[in-house]
Amino acid sequence: KGYDNATAFSGLAGVVGETTTVLSLQNGVESAAQLAAVVGRERVVAGPIYIGTELRAPGLIVQTGTHRRIVFGEVFDPPEAVTPRVQALAAALAAADLQVEAVADARVPLWEKLIFLAPLSGCCAAMRRPTGAVWGDAFAREVFLAAVSEVEAVARAEGVAVAADVKDSVRAYMDALPEAMTPSLLIDLTAGKRLELEALQGAVVRRGRARGVPTPILDTLYAVLKPWASGR
Repeated sequence: KGYDNATAFSGLAGVVGETTTVLSLQNGVESAAQLAAVVGRERVVAGPIYIGTELRAPGLIVQTGTHRRIVFGEVFDPPEAVTPRVQALAAALAAADLQVEAVADARVPLWEKLIFLAPLSGCCAAMRRPTGAVWGDAFAREVFLAAVSEVEAVARAEGVAVAADVKDSVRAYMDALPEAMTPSLLIDLTAGKRLELEALQGAVVRRGRARGVPTPILDTLYAVLKPWASGR
């Protein structure tokens, strides 16, 4: 997770060659830049992954849902069309029976996932309740959707062309989610583990302040969860 990046990335410089491409599939919008600081911008592609998993034991990761979708592309000076290296990597992953979508500008799907994930994981963790508690209560739903608008505003302030109807997509996705679905942030909080807070809520707060975009709900979620960021 995001809090492991400094350690995980430290050994990469010695194992990449001139033609190596490194693909980041982490949550949030900051990992690509952190990775590029180690291996170089020219080697990095990134994007969001949509998959449900559970760490059952050391080295044993079990897929808990049916989704296994990966969306990725260039993140630094993205071109208008999908690059050949992204096409080649997508073909290799598709041959392994993964659901792959190659895009020209991966900043868009990265931010569109954060627009949904930062508010939902923050609300569920703050409430100590699964998704249904947020979406099933009229007031909580209103607060959640306002938080979605905050993250969307930060994305647009950064010049990322997220979909005009991104908020409608979030509503449709929430309608389809099982009420018992529990974000990993809440699972980690309940288990007393470290939280991926800085990569999610923290990133929105920092970037909003840098762009002069107010994020009062994300500020509050960040403040409420921050004392638990390092675990119990």
